[in-house]
Amino acid sequence: MSDHCVALGLWLLQAPSNCQMIEVDAAARFRQDLPMAGIHRAFDIPRARIGLGLSNEKTHVRAIWGSIRSAGDTSYIGIDGESFVPQLQLMELAWQEGWVSLRAGLIDDLWVVPQNNRWILRSITADMNERLGIMGRSDLGGMVSLSLPSDRWNIQIQLRSGEGHRLRERNPGQNVVLRSEVKPLSNLDWLSIAVFTQEGSRGFGLAREHRLGAQIYSQVSAVRFGVEGLKSWGVQGDSYREPFVISGWGQFLPESGFQAFLKTDVHREFEHSQQQTFQTGVGYRPEGDLRIWLGFEHNRIPSGAGLVPGASALGKQQQIYIQLDGQFRHKQFSSST
Repeated sequence: MSDHCVALGLWLLQAPSNCQMIEVDAAARFRQDLPMAGIHRAFDIPRARIGLGLSNEKTHVRAIWGSIRSAGDTSYIGIDGESFVPQLQLMELAWQEGWVSLRAGLIDDLWVVPQNNRWILRSITADMNERLGIMGRSDLGGMVSLSLPSDRWNIQIQLRSGEGHRLRERNPGQNVVLRSEVKPLSNLDWLSIAVFTQEGSRGFGLAREHRLGAQIYSQVSAVRFGVEGLKSWGVQGDSYREPFVISGWGQFLPESGFQAFLKTDVHREFEHSQQQTFQTGVGYRPEGDLRIWLGFEHNRIPSGAGLVPGASALGKQQQIYIQLDGQFRHKQFSSST
């Protein structure tokens, strides 16, 4: 019987046990931005997500709804003011036989979701590629997965729309995505190496959307490390954009008690455009699902690359916050017939 059942937030390669599951992932934050310009002190909900899952023998279905503001930061035109509204982020049907699994629908992105699963602290921050709109949470399409029973090696191939979960099909040339992962050591947690590639296009004009990246992860007891690098050719229909993002992070996340993390990202798109982000935080997890964090984020943008070139005061931005978050799961197992 699988410990994680259908594990809604996790990207599964092996068939789950017979079970039903509901999952709620939530976070609330109070932040102070520096320099103190505009709305520099505010409450946020950085994470509000609910998921449902059902599995039966060799098949399962998963559905996840996130939440978004009905009006963005630069708009006051939304639904009933600027209410939070649900957004379907995943609707996956899957079947597995032996080493092979098939899935279709609104499926996981093979860069973002494995990274989220390793990083774990998605309520603190998303991967920089997701924050910048280079990659998305999911996409319409289908996937074939091959995985050894030992979980030492796996490979996934997707055929996707290329428009992501927010936009309907505008692209007559679908995207092909490949991810392969190997765990070469006897203790599978000690080292994981994955390569990722995408050949594709976006929009009516078939603007190129190519990707090439690698992810390296390690876990020793409660200590976790990760390094990721992704090169892109074309972003959101603009073929001339060629950003490169590299990230490194470390975490100390025992089952309870003191917690800590450290993360740095470097984003470079053209000459003199290098953007650096540094994040750190300490927290406490009592017995149970909740964590409380005291965190800090520092962003450095070159003076010539910002919205107002030469405005050095805007080139360095900080945020201090206190956050309460948690992930709650209810699982019900049923016996096989």
